[in-house]
Amino acid sequence: TLTFFLLLWAGPMDLFDAINHAMTTVATGGYSTKNDGIAYWHSAYTEYVIILGMFIGATNFTLLYFALRGHYRPLQRDHEFRWFYTVIGLATLATTVWILMRHNETDPELAFRHALFHVTSLISNTGFLTVDFARWGSFFAVIALFLIIMAGCAGSTSGGFKMGRFMILVKNMLNEFKKQTHPNAVLPIRMSGQIIPSHIVQRVSTFAFVYMGLILLGGAILILDGLNFEEALGVSV
Repeated sequence: TLTFFLLLWAGPMDLFDAINHAMTTVATGGYSTKNDGIAYWHSAYTEYVIILGMFIGATNFTLLYFALRGHYRPLQRDHEFRWFYTVIGLATLATTVWILMRHNETDPELAFRHALFHVTSLISNTGFLTVDFARWGSFFAVIALFLIIMAGCAGSTSGGFKMGRFMILVKNMLNEFKKQTHPNAVLPIRMSGQIIPSHIVQRVSTFAFVYMGLILLGGAILILDGLNFEEALGVSV
């Protein structure tokens, strides 16, 4: 937090704004001292610093602790962290191409920065904005919904389902497909070199069912309260 305070203070933010935004960025809380949020400063430097802060806030703090003490291997070998930055990279690439092709943006750096900022903001559940991404259309709305639900790593300050649980579900699904052709195969689920016990897989599956069920229930209640489908689903998520 102190590091990001100094980085933000070195830019266009004054001391008060830098302190507040350093705290809400690392905590992935997303609160701002300005009604326009980060867009108030129109600063590429500030946006990239905030991106880095949100990324770190959504990373497992235990792994960051070891990395800061010089032990980088746990962070490098962690499968959840690899999936996390891979998802960010793919979503940023798809969004950048979408903005350039369909929304008349001629500056590749600006398109990339806006894409990376909002992808990182959504997957960390921070919620900072620099533009109204609703105008990017339904394609990005689908990406945004996925990012909000998946969220960051276990042991971070982000909310959501968590990338580790998503990994287990995907690997379990792939194993079920393999068992259709190899019914007697023993296919353990591994994460970072460790086998995930079957009871953990069952708990994650149950959690996913309850999680999605609560989203649908919340959306239904909000629709009854007068919201349209997209608003209700987004707010519920």
